[in-house]
Amino acid sequence: MVFVSVLTDILLGLTLNHISGLTLPFNYDMLLTPIVLFWYIVSELGSILENAEKMGASIPPLLKNAIEKMRDSDNDKHNTSI
Repeated sequence: MVFVSVLTDILLGLTLNHISGLTLPFNYDMLLTPIVLFWYIVSELGSILENAEKMGASIPPLLKNAIEKMRDSDNDKHNTSI
């Protein structure tokens, strides 16, 4: 997933920088890769906290609520039929 985001960023950067007549007000280096990395890190940390909770570690209430919300939203996505 990270590799795909890096390749996509490279292709987008090459495409945007070589379109004649298109001038961006910023220099496009990377956009998708940091977003994907942040999402990946947050989801892995959530998984680690879930496993720590199952093993009996005490989790602060704020983190416990965030984990439950992520778990509920994930279950809603998987239970929705098209």
